Formats: sequence, structure tokens, C-alpha cells
Amino acid sequence: LKEYRHATNILAYYGKVSAGEFNTLPLLERILIDGKRLFLPKCISTGIGLDLFEIKNPTQDIEEGRFSIKEPKSDPTRQISIEAIDIAIIPGSVFDIFGTRYGYGKGYYDTLLQKCEKNKPLKVAFSLDFAVVSTQLPKHRRDIPLDVIISETRLIRSDKKI
Repeated sequence: LKEYRHATNILAYYGKVSAGEFNTLPLLERILIDGKRLFLPKCISTGIGLDLFEIKNPTQDIEEGRFSIKEPKSDPTRQISIEAIDIAIIPGSVFDIFGTRYGYGKGYYDTLLQKCEKNKPLKVAFSLDFAVVSTQLPKHRRDIPLDVIISETRLIRSDKKI
């Protein structure tokens, strides 16, 4: 994506392969090789929320966190706000072509994204083709739509809002 070429700060996640998510380690390594600053989310200790921390090594700068998800180690000197992120790579299980995303139902990413400007960061998800549907999924009023969905055969820009 042209947006990726111009981006500095990328938010991604450490995929939980045992739960059916993509192995994102090669992606995390590629982001660092490309000279971008890489940030991963860490669940806050109480309530629904994510803090973002920079990692420089995706195998050493992480620890097991809430829900047995690999998260960055807490380091206040490496923390950043969502407003400083250029691209947010967001997990999900099912998507529609309009940018609606089904995650795990708790709203962690929607809560995070509600804190930032309307059009920033660019919200991207990776999916398998079969998990992208052309009919509008039901959505909650607080759901934040994705901007781009990338599958193995398609790149969908979800500017077709209903």
C-alpha cells in the first residue's frame, strides 16, 4: 500500500495461532526490516482497553499477557498513543466489504480507535477470502469500520459505506 510506504508508526498484533489467527511474526519482522517503528497492544489490567508499546525485537520484547496473548513488555519510555499511529493492523474473524469486523466481542480495538481522529490511523485487516462476505454484517453503533481488507486474492477498500 502507498500508505505503508509513507508510514512511520505501525500498530500490529501478535497472532495467536492456537486460536486460528494468522502467524504474524513474519509480518512483524518485515515491518522492522522496512525501518518502521512497530507497536503492539497490551491489555490494560482492569476493564476494556489497550496500551501501545514499541517493540524492537518481536521475540525478546514480548511476554505472555491476558488471554494468553503475546504482548509487549510494559515500558513507559516505549509507550505511544493511538493518535501517533499511521497504520493499525487489526485482528478479526469475519469481515464484510464495507469494513465491518467481527473480533472476539469485547470491543478492545473499537475502544482504542474511538480515541483518535476520524481518518487516522488507516485501519487494515488481513483475512482469508472465505471470511470476507459481500452482505452487510450487523454492527453496533460503537463499531469502528476498517479502511482496507487484504485477502490472498483481493485488496478491498471499504469506502462503500452503507
